[in-house]
Amino acid sequence: MFSFFDFGESAAEKSLEETPVRVEFARYLNAVDASIESLNRYPTIKSAFFRYNTPLPSSAPVERLFSYAGLINGPKRQSLSDSHFEQLILLKANKIF
Repeated sequence: MFSFFDFGESAAEKSLEETPVRVEFARYLNAVDASIESLNRYPTIKSAFFRYNTPLPSSAPVERLFSYAGLINGPKRQSLSDSHFEQLILLKANKIF
């Protein structure tokens, strides 16, 4: 019999499927070895690690932050607190993105 409220497999059920990436991730989390060499057994985790955990080869982003700090720290803003000054720099830097 057709049920109006039967939508088949739900999104939550689909997201719990055992995909190769999920299996690899579960094996990685349960591994005892925490050395960097252990990443060789988990190629997907290794590629994500190197993609997101690699330092930038250029100092341009840091120099850009110092430039923003110089623009913000003008004669009229000498009495800013450290936290407010930091917030203004980060707001200015993230405004580009």
